[in-house]
Amino acid sequence: MNKNDLRFKKTETAIKEAYVALKENSTKPVKVTQLCEKAMINKTTFYAHYETIEALKKNICQEYTSGLLGSCAHINEILTNTKIFVNDIYVLFNKNERTILRLYENDINALVNDIEKELLKIISASNVSKDTEFAVRFCIGGALRLLILNPDSEHLDKTVKLIERFIESL
Repeated sequence: MNKNDLRFKKTETAIKEAYVALKENSTKPVKVTQLCEKAMINKTTFYAHYETIEALKKNICQEYTSGLLGSCAHINEILTNTKIFVNDIYVLFNKNERTILRLYENDINALVNDIEKELLKIISASNVSKDTEFAVRFCIGGALRLLILNPDSEHLDKTVKLIERFIESL
């Protein structure tokens, strides 16, 4: 099957839109049968695009997270203006919390891993040393978990201060 074919692309879009629509209305996992009915396709068509519903979920979550981070105004300031960067991320995720938690089915580890992957792409493009990359990876994972599990302004300020101290020490 040609992934550049217009029919393939339209079906791919229909599958993703159906999945997101189903997740918006329910916290339960999406079943292939439900998805196919919503997207108006048959199971064979679904399986021509994805091996499993889990593969679709993973793809959608990664795309959503990448798009969300891409809309962050200060994404490239992760190492230079930590407070503004963390605040932007905090606001973005609070605004989209319901959708994020439904798409990720409350799997905080998968969410943090996807965010970390995207942020590391940005950091790697900055030509930082391996030590700095390692330190930032450590910082990102910890900070994200702190903010996701304690989403209030007091913890935001504490997290920013911790990150700033950590980055300054590099």
